[in-house]
Amino acid sequence: MDNQLQEMDLEYLRELGNELYEKEDFFEAIKVFLLITDYFPEDFESKGRLVTCYFGAGLTTLALKQLEVLESETGEDTQEWLSSMIPGHLLIESMILSDAGCAEAVITRLEQYFALGLDEEGFDNKLRLAVAYHHAQRYQEAADVYEEMLLLIEETDSKQPILQNIIECFKQLNNKTKQKESIDKGLELCKQGDEFAIIYYQAAAFAYASDDYEHASDYLEKYKETYEVEIPEDSEERVKYDAKYFGATLALHLAQGQQETARLKCTDWLDEYSDFEPTTWEQAMAGEPVNACIQYLKDANLMFRLAESDFVRSSTPSLEFANKGLAERMRGNDEKAYKAFLEYKRILREQIETRGEDFEGYWKKLKSDKPEVSDFHIPDPDDDVPTQILVDEYIERYGK
Repeated sequence: MDNQLQEMDLEYLRELGNELYEKEDFFEAIKVFLLITDYFPEDFESKGRLVTCYFGAGLTTLALKQLEVLESETGEDTQEWLSSMIPGHLLIESMILSDAGCAEAVITRLEQYFALGLDEEGFDNKLRLAVAYHHAQRYQEAADVYEEMLLLIEETDSKQPILQNIIECFKQLNNKTKQKESIDKGLELCKQGDEFAIIYYQAAAFAYASDDYEHASDYLEKYKETYEVEIPEDSEERVKYDAKYFGATLALHLAQGQQETARLKCTDWLDEYSDFEPTTWEQAMAGEPVNACIQYLKDANLMFRLAESDFVRSSTPSLEFANKGLAERMRGNDEKAYKAFLEYKRILREQIETRGEDFEGYWKKLKSDKPEVSDFHIPDPDDDVPTQILVDEYIERYGK
């Protein structure tokens, strides 16, 4: 009776462990198979399943140790079995690393995976590799894989998001010919009824960069018309689309010498959002075009309004003093600018060190980082010198 009960327990636990594994609840599955190996040490099948669970959880070292245990206990060579598991293991690791934002590590795993000659037509894995190249700023390699993926897509409406990524890659590569070619493909699909707001935005940005402001304006309006249909009004995504449209119109006004129109738009924005406290990153980023426009206009009064708004104080406390320093600089009051910049750096240091990060390394990166090519770029009156460089210059000059 006891033996029957033990066998029933074993069967039940195996089924439970396998069910948890299929649900990708790897850590719970590990607990079950560890329990089996404790009570049923001769059950080599469960010990093998424990290896797959460790791999699934990304615990490679434990998986390999468990393989060694199997080899020593069974006297069998597990290398062939390990080789058969490698493709799945590489994919699982790439997924875990992708979630962690480790682009180069994802690339290493997926390149090894595709080198095995498996899954050559696999759309999802190619997409993961293309995105990893993109995030690693390996734009030509990303574009190559994205273009391969276009050949795998039959539905025309599914081509548009891939074209959008291709356009972004060629933009960063400053390959205007390929950028325009990809935009034209997207616009042709729009004409066929597969409208995609971002394609219109990319067409507007390309026209703007080519000083073709009339077409830029026309495409921007098509962008707005399309995303207002595509994106629900009360969604976080809509905030991002509205901000892109608003920032683009500000840049267009400035490019066409319509400074007063841009100034009025910034004033209206401050009237509406001064008391607003952003709760998401997308909402906070919506203020960036206004900040850039005010710097371009060198309007100290508007810059002070922005600095003292709840919008800035609640989302980025240090930015209040960075903006106040810029405003005082616009007024020619260098001593006050220095004090504001000093406070900006102090608060930012406090925030970074509270997170357990190295401030000096963080600050150095801010000063040296070259931003990616941006759409509807509003030029900085200081020739795009990062604010952090100005801050250090003022501290050096007036802090003695």
